[in-house]
Amino acid sequence: MWLVTHGRAPAAANVVRQALGEDIRPPVTLPPLPATRGRWRQLFSPAWRRRTFVACAFFTCQVVPYFALGTFVSQVMSAMKLENGHLGGVIYNLALLGGAIAGLIVVDRLSRRSFLIGSFSVTAAAMLILTLWSHAQAWALILLFAIFASVLSAASNLVYVYLPELFPTDLRASGIGLAVAASRVGSAASTFLLPIIVAHYGVRTSLAACVGVLVLGALVCLRWAPETRGVRLGVLDQTVGPS
Repeated sequence: MWLVTHGRAPAAANVVRQALGEDIRPPVTLPPLPATRGRWRQLFSPAWRRRTFVACAFFTCQVVPYFALGTFVSQVMSAMKLENGHLGGVIYNLALLGGAIAGLIVVDRLSRRSFLIGSFSVTAAAMLILTLWSHAQAWALILLFAIFASVLSAASNLVYVYLPELFPTDLRASGIGLAVAASRVGSAASTFLLPIIVAHYGVRTSLAACVGVLVLGALVCLRWAPETRGVRLGVLDQTVGPS
């Protein structure tokens, strides 16, 4: 698609034939895009800045609790008086695996907005119960952590479909790159801060902080995230600005 929009339709057709086979129709020839498209500042132009913000915000709000709790899950469970924190960590990681597989199955069966907002809401609810339920039994703690892990892992599949669908071809690589960079800053900061917060303010304060991040993600997506399921990327390329 990038080759087509830059007036190199024959090269694009050759790529399609080599990668997908002779029976696959090459991209439709489209007029070249203006030379100003594709620059970094376009991501922050009035036409695309909302989608740029949504991409950075949803990805960052996903990975902050994902990496913070995932890295120190055994220590967190032990701090919550769970006798066998390592067993809980094993179950947590199995839930991550199961959630990732389930996410692959449902990612194209749900609307993007529903999956985003629903996953943030469910994981925030699970974390909130963990934060407030001070005398929960071990099985309840493990179950809530497993729900959190599986749902967040399932929603992480959206990174591979929703981020590319937010941007036109000329901005797609830059937009995804910026969102990934924002998420790495968030994950590094959360991984650094979580053990400090646990040591100084307690484990439930750290869980409450994760709840806040997840609620923020849900609110951002509820307010600004566009629905992209079924939208053809070629149509997006010819759009002056997102609807």
